[in-house]
Amino acid sequence: MGSLTSLTKKITTTSLTNAKRSQIDRLYDTEIKGFFARFNVDGTATLNFRYRSKVIANRRPVIKIGVWPTLSADMARKTAVKWVERLSNGIEPKFEIERQRQEETAKRKQKALKKASILGTFIDTHYEAHMSRNKRGDQDVSRLKRRFANFLSMDMNELTKVHVYEAQDKAEKSVSFHTFKRDYAVLQGTLNYAVEMEVIKTNPISGVSLKRPKSVADDLMRNDFELGERRALSEQEVVGLFRGLDGYTESMKDMRRRSRLKSQIDICPIGMKLLMSTMSFPLSCLFITPGFEMATCWVCDGNI
Repeated sequence: MGSLTSLTKKITTTSLTNAKRSQIDRLYDTEIKGFFARFNVDGTATLNFRYRSKVIANRRPVIKIGVWPTLSADMARKTAVKWVERLSNGIEPKFEIERQRQEETAKRKQKALKKASILGTFIDTHYEAHMSRNKRGDQDVSRLKRRFANFLSMDMNELTKVHVYEAQDKAEKSVSFHTFKRDYAVLQGTLNYAVEMEVIKTNPISGVSLKRPKSVADDLMRNDFELGERRALSEQEVVGLFRGLDGYTESMKDMRRRSRLKSQIDICPIGMKLLMSTMSFPLSCLFITPGFEMATCWVCDGNI
């Protein structure tokens, strides 16, 4: 650049263009104190605003407004005017910009965290990889997505007892209570892992227990597709089933007969012994009847 390195003139598109041609280093605005342009090697100009800080002693912070010609001179001037007004109200550009930057960063983090706390997103990005270490992990994840499909688009923080009970009512129409209980345990494990990964602060349904199951009969009638489709027995299986039932019935009858005979003999052993001493035929020839039982008791009481 030449010996003339700075110029004081109202900053406009024309003055910036002329200053560039004249190889001016800096162009200071005549209307707004602290508003100036610094030319770069590539021909662009950085538009800045400098002010005297009332918070930091002996400091004159420089705030970058933008780069010309991407940002027009008029837009840069409006920004400079805004900062002058805020300074008059005790708001310093440096700290205000830093505050805005922190707010934007916090919003981005919150947005990212909000997305990460969506149940379906968390399963895909974290939990599925975590469960792949387990033998049946893939099946658990698949069952989780199928059973709680309505939850996948929800923020995990927003899950409540109502959502759990609604899912249980829906599941009871097709699967057993124990099947849903197992699936619910997988959901609880997912939320606990989200807490461990610091995606959510607490498990919102950690203390929610399932409603009491319906009767066992209703549960058995449930067509649980996860347990396999039910089918009718073949003719051969039906014959075998009834043959087994008949055999079981006869076996129980025989056991009852033997038990009754033994109890009749054991009821009054003293009377039996006295009665046998008067008989000339063996006990095996007797047919034990209630009357015979009464007779043995009568003998035992000393009647003969």
